[in-house]
Amino acid sequence: MEAFLQFISNYGTILIIVVGIVCLVFLIRSWVQLSMLSDEIQKTLNVKKGRMKVDRQTRTVVQKVEYSRLRSEADDLREKFDRRSSGHYVVSQMIPIFPLLGILGTVAGLILGLQEGLEHIQEGLSTAMDTTLWGLIFAIVLKVLDNIGPGKTVYTITDDLEEYERRYKDAVDTARFEEGF
Repeated sequence: MEAFLQFISNYGTILIIVVGIVCLVFLIRSWVQLSMLSDEIQKTLNVKKGRMKVDRQTRTVVQKVEYSRLRSEADDLREKFDRRSSGHYVVSQMIPIFPLLGILGTVAGLILGLQEGLEHIQEGLSTAMDTTLWGLIFAIVLKVLDNIGPGKTVYTITDDLEEYERRYKDAVDTARFEEGF
């Protein structure tokens, strides 16, 4: 146990900084990928205001020139979105770990400082404050970045895909109702 505490005391701050930078890079990468996917979804699904119509003979949704292949494209985009958002989900779930790592460093620093005597208490307090500070800094920065970046984009894409599904279902239901189903 003392070896673990010593490791945390010696390398806790470095560990928090390295993991924080890696999470920051992945969060920015996720934001870029999701933003590009959002643009692709906007173009493909034509999410702008408009009504879908159903071709009564083929019972497929059509709008303007090309909605015949839109259903499979929408499914492909949903699949892409699920893959890309899962990477974002992993990183966003790691954000609460940073304050916990800071607290772990605080406890390790205090225990070692108290065990080694009063002459080493300052070193233990230094470790305690450093790890807490860096844990909180990365938690705050990553959470704010996530909320204004990829997290917001995930919600926007989800809303766009749900709106498309709602419009598609409404168009199909309207066609069935008009035919007497």
